[in-house]
Amino acid sequence: MAADRGQLARVGAQMSFIPPRGGRGRSIRAMRRAHRHVRPDPDGFMRRWSMLMIVSFPSAGACGRHFGVTRQTACNWREATHRPYGDVVDFAIRTLPDYARVMGA
Repeated sequence: MAADRGQLARVGAQMSFIPPRGGRGRSIRAMRRAHRHVRPDPDGFMRRWSMLMIVSFPSAGACGRHFGVTRQTACNWREATHRPYGDVVDFAIRTLPDYARVMGA
């Protein structure tokens, strides 16, 4: 039984739920360099998505029919008050010819 406790103590000492400062042994400066361009821009995405909906569809109703959502949801996208889910973005990538030009992909 004592051997089991010693073994558990060694295993417990090896596993830490607190990450080291800087993450995985990196210095703070290296961590900043590694994550420099990862910041999301939700407002920019909403503006570009709104422009894509306006360029691609003559009305909110046409946009809603294309994506299978309500007219109100399509209006929210056109007015840049709400963002779509990922499956809708994926469908837009595959079906809208202006996606790359407007969204900057």
